[in-house]
Amino acid sequence: MDKLKKSKAASLAKVATLMRKRSDDLDAFLTADPKGKNLPGYLGELSNHLAAEQSTLLQEMDLLINNIDHIKNTVAMQQSCAKVSGVTETVKVADLVEDASSNCR
Repeated sequence: MDKLKKSKAASLAKVATLMRKRSDDLDAFLTADPKGKNLPGYLGELSNHLAAEQSTLLQEMDLLINNIDHIKNTVAMQQSCAKVSGVTETVKVADLVEDASSNCR
């Protein structure tokens, strides 16, 4: 969760906002303004960073899925062992009452 909170994806939104603000003179911004001149290099670095971030998050997602599957299998196994099993016997109520009353004497 911390990695998502610290993601550099928000930086991309800042770049997009900056470029929208300068859309009328984008060519001059990219060639003359110091911030604009740094933008292509910054975008390249940001792209590399986001690709590495994505790779890490995908690996963590795979681990999480594996752990969840393990938990599901464990719960399923426990539930299959916990099923009620036993012998069902049909008895006459009169016999049951007679047996109970003879044991109380």
